[in-house]
Amino acid sequence: MTTVTDDQQSHRAATEAPDRLAALSRLLHSPAVFWLGLAGLVALGLGLAYALRFVQDDAFISFRYAQNLVDGHGLVWEPGVAVQGYTNFLWTVLIAGGLALGFEAVPAAQALGIAFYAVSVTAFVLLARRVLENGPVALGLGLVLVANYSFTSYATGGLETSLLTALVTLSLLLAHRVLQGPAGVATCAALSLTLAMAGLTRLDSAVLVVVLTGTLALCLLARMQRREAMIRIGALVGPGLAVFLAYAVWTTLTYGSVVPNTFHVKAGGFSLEVIRRGIYYVFTFLHAYGLLLPVILALPFLWGRRGDAFFLALVAYLGLMLAYVARVGGDFMEFRLLIPLLPAILLVVGNGWVAMAAALSRPLPLVLGTGALGFLVLVSAFHGFTYKDGTYTRPLLSIPELSRQMTSPRENWVGIGERLGALFPGGYETGPTVAIRAAGAVPYHSGLPVVDMLGLNDAWVARNGLVKGSTPGHQRNAPFRYLLDREVNLVIGHPMMRPAGAPLERRICTDEFYLFLDAEDDRQEAALAQARVLRVPIDARYELAMLALAPHPSVEHLLQSGAVAVLQHGL
Repeated sequence: MTTVTDDQQSHRAATEAPDRLAALSRLLHSPAVFWLGLAGLVALGLGLAYALRFVQDDAFISFRYAQNLVDGHGLVWEPGVAVQGYTNFLWTVLIAGGLALGFEAVPAAQALGIAFYAVSVTAFVLLARRVLENGPVALGLGLVLVANYSFTSYATGGLETSLLTALVTLSLLLAHRVLQGPAGVATCAALSLTLAMAGLTRLDSAVLVVVLTGTLALCLLARMQRREAMIRIGALVGPGLAVFLAYAVWTTLTYGSVVPNTFHVKAGGFSLEVIRRGIYYVFTFLHAYGLLLPVILALPFLWGRRGDAFFLALVAYLGLMLAYVARVGGDFMEFRLLIPLLPAILLVVGNGWVAMAAALSRPLPLVLGTGALGFLVLVSAFHGFTYKDGTYTRPLLSIPELSRQMTSPRENWVGIGERLGALFPGGYETGPTVAIRAAGAVPYHSGLPVVDMLGLNDAWVARNGLVKGSTPGHQRNAPFRYLLDREVNLVIGHPMMRPAGAPLERRICTDEFYLFLDAEDDRQEAALAQARVLRVPIDARYELAMLALAPHPSVEHLLQSGAVAVLQHGL
């Protein structure tokens, strides 16, 4: 009988441990595990996106343009008002397609958003595996992406965020394929069209277009014979350029400019305070999701990628876009502008993880990586559970706040729009003109002619409105004299809901309707003295306060019938 000594047992254990680690590594890196993991990630993300679905007020701006297009009025704010108040042409056209097929705007937008979210997650994980050459790390980063509360919430919301993120991530994936070669003409053309669609979704995607196209053109010229390189560069530039030129001609003929009307709103509010707000917006996002330290630790490892054209383009794109976000002051919605950048940020972090793992002994990277992964997932969950009411800065509205504006009993902007639509069934043709700051759900559901007091959908206010404050998209404000010039019948301002039937505790003043007076206009005093504050029942619990300025037959009829009542005479 053979006796196993203690030394032999120790030697066997010492040799079996590396064997087990090697077997585990082979299993984790196997194609079957990767594809199963990717399918699981997408399924998890879709479930979370559906559970977190919501809609925000600004989405209804695109819905209104889309509805007018379907109704035969063109892509306009209202019949006869050709102003480009949307900033997401391709998204608005897709919504119009859903409306034309008989779907309602909100579910159509949410379904499209969730579908593009699935594309984003899939494209990101495939890109991370190609770039980092590590399947398990790619899946880990994919889990961090899916777990990010803001990223998954903005799968819906009703705006173009999910579509743009999918197009940006697909562009990066195609660009990496071209750079890794051999670059086919079809791949270059596909990238060109994807970049063009990103540009038609939001014009600030021009940063991505310039960075990727420029990098790829230089690399193709350096790598291939001139004739072959020029053929591929033609495929890279031609299709997308043709699409964008056609769009530019159409939008110039329709609106008089390629640049959206909203550009003039935001450009008019430039100041050091705007930049400070933008820098804080970026910092807060990285801090809220525990990404600040991982990004800082990953930055030194980018030096090892200095010869990698893709990473050079990635870092250039990130740097320019973060600078742009800071320049425009960020956003008033929770981290919306940074969602399309998150995949690129995670690629930088993942590169740092892989580089650190290569420098450490074998068991340690697995422990550290798992710990870092768990930390980022927990931080995201903490943010999702705790960030409800503008914890970081005002006015940076959390996603729950954006959602509550639509249907909560105390705000209920959807209900206000539907109620006004029922009270004034004449719509654009015979309804009163309403002035409002929250120019989304109320204009869409009411179907009334509307003056956007913030100027997003008003060319005059966008260029000539008073600059008040530094909140992105809220810098310009319509002066009171402009409302008089437009013969506005009803002023809502920011919707002011009150308990139904509640008596006035104090006199409602001009500030509550956001009326900015002009000392040189002698019409104002008489207009304010004759104005009436109306109470309009929205439901059994709440009523809306509106200011009646220029008389309108429909308003007088409702007063006579008792459907609405006078709350206060004069301001």
